[in-house]
Amino acid sequence: MDMPKAKTKTDSLALLTQAEHLLAKADTIQKVKEFKDLALTAKDWARRRGLGQEAIDHCERYKRRAMVRLGDMLEKTPRAKGTDKGGRKSNLDGHRVLPSNAPPTYADLGITKREASESKRAAKLGRKFKNKFIELACSLGQAVSEMREHNRERTRKGAIKNTVVTETRINVGDFRDHQDLIGDGTLSLIFTDPPYNKKAADLYPALGQFASDKLAEGGSLIVYAAHINFHAAMDALNKHLRYWWIICCLHQGKKALMREYGIRVGWKPVLWYVKQTRATKQNIVEDVMSGGEEKGYHAWQQAESEAAYWIEKLCPADGIVCDPFLGGGTTAVAAEALGRKWIGFEINNDTAMIAQRRLDE
Repeated sequence: MDMPKAKTKTDSLALLTQAEHLLAKADTIQKVKEFKDLALTAKDWARRRGLGQEAIDHCERYKRRAMVRLGDMLEKTPRAKGTDKGGRKSNLDGHRVLPSNAPPTYADLGITKREASESKRAAKLGRKFKNKFIELACSLGQAVSEMREHNRERTRKGAIKNTVVTETRINVGDFRDHQDLIGDGTLSLIFTDPPYNKKAADLYPALGQFASDKLAEGGSLIVYAAHINFHAAMDALNKHLRYWWIICCLHQGKKALMREYGIRVGWKPVLWYVKQTRATKQNIVEDVMSGGEEKGYHAWQQAESEAAYWIEKLCPADGIVCDPFLGGGTTAVAAEALGRKWIGFEINNDTAMIAQRRLDE
């Protein structure tokens, strides 16, 4: 898009204001990208014409608004991996031909990886820090750093909103009904093992939203996932958190036979998701674990050593661990032994009493 000619500073500011209205109506990534490029051109044009700092800053604010909008749209748009042609056919001019049913790469959209990364970082800023960035109060890097420090400070100030928690910290009931007991952005780790039946797949959307709300930035969700619920779990969690890794939990002792599929199961997947990104990558972890078979307190009980390993690795000494499906209390016992704060939810009162007796022991 060519920059319209303007004779005065007032004319140039009026043209950009008009362009901002067009940005609000832009409904494709290409259009938003075009407006962002226009702002960069206008900024350079204003500087060379000597229109003053006000005009230059106006162009920069416009560019940053377009940048945030671009990042938001990129986050919601599936795309193909990689930047090469990926075997796609080219036309006579040598340009790739994108099949109608294929997601685009960044190259297809005319966007560099760096441009996409910066735009998505801007889009993920909280409202307060996004406004500071757009209004030129700080750079993108400063806004990201300030937001991270803000979230860390919220975590340090305490885990439970209004401290409305029972003394034992085992809450009897559905976590979806009692999640207000936990302040937003206050958990370091959610370590849990939901039910494995097919009906339980309906729990994952709520678990994803819960984790997104309650985890501090850099916090992790570690969740055992049944093979039959694996895709449902990932589909739901991908909407709220960033996928990080799949952990293999090897079975010991007798292996379950899934006659419906003709498979004797020797392992289970454990999904690892993070909020934004992992808080620290200096703690090297193993992606295969096997704590043995422990069923003394619950039929679906997992090994305490497995919970202890991930709590020690992913929850700092002053952090808080939560288990929305506490069961026989394995997560609570492991957290207690490591000196970590914890809170759990168990929907069955009898099971919650078993977990409490286990803690008392």
